[in-house]
Amino acid sequence: MNSFASNLNRFRIRKNLSRAELSAMLHMSRPVVGTYERGECEPSIDTLLQMGDALDVDMNEPLGYDRKSPDGAVDTEGAGQVYGSASILSE
Repeated sequence: MNSFASNLNRFRIRKNLSRAELSAMLHMSRPVVGTYERGECEPSIDTLLQMGDALDVDMNEPLGYDRKSPDGAVDTEGAGQVYGSASILSE
């Protein structure tokens, strides 16, 4: 299971939502949410944004990203942005 898949599952459970409830909020079928949580497929950027809204989280967190400065150092001030061109869904 990739980090996004496990994080999505963790955030859904933390929000006390079933897969059926999250899928209804996202206007998709329950099995689709399951495929995301098992890492069998990757959601679109639009779906990621909807997930962030539904789970009330900044999507950088479930994607497993730290805020980084342009030189790759972790931004300890908390005001940085995500930089780089790596796949947002892969470890």
